[in-house]
Amino acid sequence: MLSKKDLQQIRSIISEEINNALSIEIQYEKFDKEKGMKELIKKKFHLSVWLAEQFPDLVGALRGMQEDVNKSNNKITHVTDNLKIINKILIDNQNAFNCIAKISDRVKEIPQEDIIQIESSK
Repeated sequence: MLSKKDLQQIRSIISEEINNALSIEIQYEKFDKEKGMKELIKKKFHLSVWLAEQFPDLVGALRGMQEDVNKSNNKITHVTDNLKIINKILIDNQNAFNCIAKISDRVKEIPQEDIIQIESSK
Protein backbone atom coordinates (compact mmCIF):
# COMPACT_ATOMS: atom_id res chain seq x y z
CA MET A 1 0.00 0.00 0.00
CA LEU A 2 1.15 3.53 -0.77
CA SER A 3 1.77 6.05 1.94
CA LYS A 4 0.19 9.49 2.01
CA LYS A 5 3.53 11.00 0.94
CA ASP A 6 3.69 8.64 -2.08
CA LEU A 7 0.10 9.48 -3.07
CA GLN A 8 0.84 13.19 -2.77
CA GLN A 9 3.93 12.81 -4.93
CA ILE A 10 1.95 10.88 -7.57
CA ARG A 11 -0.74 13.59 -7.57
CA SER A 12 1.92 16.26 -7.94
CA ILE A 13 3.54 14.45 -10.90
CA ILE A 14 0.17 13.91 -12.61
CA SER A 15 -0.84 17.55 -12.05
CA GLU A 16 2.47 18.80 -13.45
CA GLU A 17 2.18 16.58 -16.53
CA ILE A 18 -1.40 17.68 -17.18
CA ASN A 19 -0.34 21.33 -16.89
CA ASN A 20 2.53 20.69 -19.32
CA ALA A 21 0.18 18.93 -21.72
CA LEU A 22 -2.31 21.81 -21.60
CA SER A 23 0.33 24.50 -22.03
CA ILE A 24 0.86 25.99 -25.46
CA GLU A 25 3.51 28.27 -26.87
CA ILE A 26 2.08 31.29 -28.68
CA GLN A 27 4.08 33.42 -31.07
CA TYR A 28 2.84 36.95 -31.70
CA GLU A 29 4.07 40.36 -32.82
CA LYS A 30 4.18 43.30 -30.47
CA PHE A 31 4.84 46.84 -31.65
CA ASP A 32 7.46 48.62 -29.58
CA LYS A 33 6.75 52.38 -29.73
CA GLU A 34 10.16 53.34 -28.35
CA LYS A 35 12.12 51.36 -30.94
CA GLY A 36 9.53 51.96 -33.64
CA MET A 37 9.53 48.35 -34.76
CA LYS A 38 7.71 45.10 -34.36
CA GLU A 39 9.03 42.58 -31.91
CA LEU A 40 8.39 38.85 -32.27
CA ILE A 41 7.48 37.34 -28.90
CA LYS A 42 7.08 33.70 -27.91
CA LYS A 43 5.26 33.04 -24.68
CA LYS A 44 4.00 29.89 -23.00
CA PHE A 45 0.38 29.94 -21.80
CA HIS A 46 -1.86 27.48 -20.09
CA LEU A 47 -4.58 26.72 -22.62
CA SER A 48 -7.49 27.64 -20.33
CA VAL A 49 -5.88 30.98 -19.37
CA TRP A 50 -5.15 31.83 -22.99
CA LEU A 51 -8.71 30.99 -24.08
CA ALA A 52 -10.13 33.10 -21.25
CA GLU A 53 -7.96 36.05 -22.33
CA GLN A 54 -8.83 35.64 -26.02
CA PHE A 55 -12.57 35.02 -25.55
CA PRO A 56 -13.74 38.67 -25.76
CA ASP A 57 -11.68 39.24 -28.92
CA LEU A 58 -12.96 36.02 -30.47
CA VAL A 59 -16.57 36.93 -29.71
CA GLY A 60 -16.07 40.38 -31.26
CA ALA A 61 -14.45 38.87 -34.35
CA LEU A 62 -17.30 36.38 -34.75
CA ARG A 63 -19.89 39.15 -34.43
CA GLY A 64 -18.10 41.21 -37.06
CA MET A 65 -17.83 38.19 -39.33
CA GLN A 66 -21.55 37.49 -38.92
CA GLU A 67 -22.37 41.09 -39.90
CA ASP A 68 -20.20 40.73 -43.01
CA VAL A 69 -21.90 37.45 -43.92
CA ASN A 70 -25.33 39.06 -43.48
CA LYS A 71 -24.33 41.97 -45.75
CA SER A 72 -23.03 39.52 -48.37
CA ASN A 73 -26.24 37.48 -48.20
CA ASN A 74 -28.31 40.65 -48.67
CA LYS A 75 -26.23 41.64 -51.70
CA ILE A 76 -26.51 38.14 -53.18
CA THR A 77 -30.28 38.24 -52.71
CA HIS A 78 -30.43 41.65 -54.39
CA VAL A 79 -28.31 40.45 -57.34
CA THR A 80 -30.42 37.28 -57.66
CA ASP A 81 -33.62 39.36 -57.76
CA ASN A 82 -32.11 41.62 -60.44
CA LEU A 83 -31.04 38.58 -62.48
CA LYS A 84 -34.59 37.23 -62.32
CA ILE A 85 -35.91 40.58 -63.63
CA ILE A 86 -33.33 40.61 -66.45
CA ASN A 87 -34.22 37.02 -67.32
CA LYS A 88 -37.91 37.93 -67.49
CA ILE A 89 -37.16 40.92 -69.74
CA LEU A 90 -35.07 38.73 -72.07
CA ILE A 91 -37.80 36.08 -72.25
CA ASP A 92 -40.45 38.76 -72.93
CA ASN A 93 -38.25 40.26 -75.69
CA GLN A 94 -37.70 36.84 -77.22
CA ASN A 95 -41.48 36.23 -77.20
CA ALA A 96 -42.05 39.66 -78.79
CA PHE A 97 -39.49 38.91 -81.52
CA ASN A 98 -41.14 35.55 -82.15
CA CYS A 99 -44.53 37.29 -82.53
CA ILE A 100 -43.05 39.88 -84.92
CA ALA A 101 -41.46 37.10 -86.97
CA LYS A 102 -44.80 35.28 -87.19
CA ILE A 103 -46.61 38.48 -88.19
CA SER A 104 -43.99 39.32 -90.85
CA ASP A 105 -44.34 35.78 -92.25
CA ARG A 106 -48.11 36.26 -92.47
CA VAL A 107 -47.72 39.66 -94.15
CA LYS A 108 -45.59 38.04 -96.83
CA GLU A 109 -48.43 35.58 -97.47
CA ILE A 110 -50.97 38.39 -98.11
CA PRO A 111 -51.17 39.35 -101.80
CA GLN A 112 -49.97 42.91 -102.53
CA GLU A 113 -53.33 43.96 -103.95
CA ASP A 114 -55.03 43.17 -100.63
CA ILE A 115 -52.71 45.45 -98.62
CA ILE A 116 -54.28 48.86 -98.02
CA GLN A 117 -51.91 51.72 -97.55
CA ILE A 118 -53.04 54.32 -94.99
CA GLU A 119 -51.73 57.81 -95.43
CA SER A 120 -51.44 60.22 -92.56
CA SER A 121 -53.36 63.48 -92.70
CA LYS A 122 -50.31 65.62 -91.99
